[in-house]
This record gives sequence, C-alpha cells and structure tokens, in this order.
Amino acid sequence: EALAKLKKLVNLTAANLREILDLSHEFAIGLAEHFDVLHKVTEGDLTARVGGSSEVELLEALKRMTNQMIESVATEIEHRKRAEKEARRQTEFLNLVLESLPHPFYVIDAFNYQIKLANSAAYQGPFFKNMTCYALTHKAEKPCGPERHPCPLETIKRTKQPAVVEHLHYDSRGNARNVEVHGYPIFDDEGNVVQIVASSLDITESLIKETQLIQASKMATMGEMSTGVAHELNQPLSVIKTASSFLIKKVRNREDIKAEILRTLAEEIDSHVDRAFKIIKHMREFGRKSEVKRVPVQVNDPLSKALEIFSRQLKLRDIEVIVNLADDLPVIMADANRLEQVFINLLINARDAIEEKWTAQDRRPDEKKRIEIESRLREGKVTVEVSDTGVGIDDAIVDKIFEPFFTTKNVDKGTGLGLSISYGIIKDYSGTIEVESVKGCKTTFRITFPAAQKREKAV
Repeated sequence: EALAKLKKLVNLTAANLREILDLSHEFAIGLAEHFDVLHKVTEGDLTARVGGSSEVELLEALKRMTNQMIESVATEIEHRKRAEKEARRQTEFLNLVLESLPHPFYVIDAFNYQIKLANSAAYQGPFFKNMTCYALTHKAEKPCGPERHPCPLETIKRTKQPAVVEHLHYDSRGNARNVEVHGYPIFDDEGNVVQIVASSLDITESLIKETQLIQASKMATMGEMSTGVAHELNQPLSVIKTASSFLIKKVRNREDIKAEILRTLAEEIDSHVDRAFKIIKHMREFGRKSEVKRVPVQVNDPLSKALEIFSRQLKLRDIEVIVNLADDLPVIMADANRLEQVFINLLINARDAIEEKWTAQDRRPDEKKRIEIESRLREGKVTVEVSDTGVGIDDAIVDKIFEPFFTTKNVDKGTGLGLSISYGIIKDYSGTIEVESVKGCKTTFRITFPAAQKREKAV
C-alpha cells in the first residue's frame, strides 16, 4: 500500500514536471521570439510584431506590451517624419521668400549682435560665421553710437517695441548708402528681447530727389524774399551813395573836408557795407544745398535769422511782429539752415493770409495785422509757435494743407510745396507740426522737437 501510494505520488510528480518542462519550453521559445522582434526593431524594422498565442499569461502580457510599444514608436516616427518634411518645406519656402526680397533681411542676436540669419541681399561683402551686424553693414569694430547712427537693437531692447531708424550702410564696393532700418523684437518666455528681425531699405536715391525738391522750394522762397531783401540792401546803398556824392562834390569844388566829418562818413560807409555784406552772406548761406544732418542747434538762432531777413518785408506791409523767445532753451538735433527754411515758409504763409484778409476787407475795424512768434520748453520738448491774424483755414481743407502741391493761392503766388516740405524737414528731426485755426480770425502753427539728451553746445 505504501509502495502504491509512493508510485502514485511519483507519477503525479512526473506529470507536473512534464507540464512544467513544457511550459518552460514554451516560455523560452516565446521569450526568444520577443527578443528577436526587439532586435529587428532596433535594426529599423518597425513592421515586426510578436505573433502566436500562449497559455502563459506572462508571455501574452509581454507580447501585447511589446507590440503596443512598437506601434507607438512607429506612429511617433511617422509623425516626426511628417513634421520634419513640413519643417523642411516651410524652411525652403521661407528661404525662397527671403531670397526673393530685394532688400537686406537679418535676424540678429540681441546680446552679441551676431547675425543668425540673412538673405543674399544682406551680404554687403564677404560674410563669415558669427559675423556681427555692425561689421557687415558698417565695416566697424564696435556697435553703432547713439548720435550719428542710433542702434535699433538697443532702442528695441530698451522699449521692447518696433523701431525705425536711418543708418549709413556700406555696399560691397565700400560706397556709403542711406538706408532706413526697420527692426522688430523677438521675445523669450520671460518677455526678454532675445533676437531682432531687421530689414533695411535703401533710400539714397529718394533722399537725393527730396533734396532737389527742397532746394527748388528754397529757391522759390528766395524769390518770395527778394522784395524784402532789395529794401534791406537799398538802405545801406542809399547811405553809401549819399556819402560818396558828398565827397565827390567836395573834391570837385576843391573844398576842404573836416577830419571829424570825414571820419563820420568813413564810419557810416564801413558800417553799411558790413550790413550789406551780412545780408548777402545770409542769402548765400540760406540758398546753399543742405544735407539731412543732425547737429546741436539752438532753435532761437534759425528763428531769429528768418525774422532778420524777413522783418523788412513785413514792416513795409505794416504787419506788427511780436516776438517772445525763451532764454536758455535746450538744444535740439537738427540742421539750422533747414529749420530757417521752415520758419520762413511759415512767415510767408502768415504774411499772405493777413494780406488776403485785408485786401478783401473781411475784418473787424479793431483788428490789427499781427504775427506772433514764441519759443518755449513745454513738457520736456522745445516748442515754436507762429500765429497770425489772417483769413484762417477752412475746416474742410485743414487736413490737406501738408499734402504736396496743395495750395489755396493763385498759381503765380504759391507752389503748394512750402508746408509739405516743412512737414518733411520737421519729421527728419523727429519733430511734429500741428495747426489750430479759426476761420476768419487766427491761425497757429505749433512745432515741437525733442530736446537733445545731453546739454550739448549749439553750432
């Protein structure tokens, strides 16, 4: 009985061992297939899958996990391939767009000025890796200064806003070109400017055409001033003529001339020759061509010169001029010659408006011919106002007066360029011009300029 029980136990154990061996064999085969599939995947075959079925739960779970992982990886790789393909397509399209632009285009690192991206139009000469924007465009060894070449990168970093500045760039032949640089900020997640997208437009030719137009307008203005200048010169010439006639008469009659009289005549002649020379010199300086340059200017100086050369003409027309110029105004960055042209244009318009009103007799009996000129510091800006008691400006046309060739004057009295050119000159120096007018009563032109950051000496 004991032997029978032992035999039964041995047979049962043998059967369990056989089952264990069969399962172990199946598990080993399944595990081998699993590793074979993983090997194929590592070799790049993402179509391989663990197949078959097994009663061993571990093998089934391992199969499902492996196949799901392979399918997930295959899907991710497919998505990445599509994304890379789309990125390449967009990059090619962007490069095509950039290369089609006739103007230079840059992407500049905000910290070290290095050019990260540029189109062919930007290569003004040899281009090297990690080249800076100032080395490429200015042939310089350091960034642009704050005065003659204000750096758009520094302006954008400070304001975090787009900026437009005028620069002097150099082409591949070393020729200077006036360009208008448009810069736009690129921010990181914390709102810091990390890159600048910039494009530049060559405005050299347009500046030349603008200069020619300004010069033509200046010549027309000189024609307007000719009557006043003639009267200004007539007075010293009359004095010189009177003195010379007296001397000639005395010489012809062989009469002695007292030393005191002779000295007085000589001093008068010398004084009026100086005055005539000053007037002619002023006209010559006003008539010369002037470039768009920025130097420290005390705005009262060109304003006073405009009054000096124009005051005689206003006096002949019985126009009272009231002048109130503030002392110790900060300088502005501009060109005195161009500003004088602006002020003379405003005086001409004021004169004509007053003359038109008095010619038409459309005024009150107590009204006076009057031009008021004032300069002052207002809200941190240098402000000049020119007011007149003329016909005023109709509301329907007040928005058009700064347009080129727009004029309400007769053809023989106005070109329509004075105010439009004055507007352009003021804008060149970051200024603004506004007009306030009451029809039939008064007109005021208000010009404002930003004061120079430093108290520089005017030239």
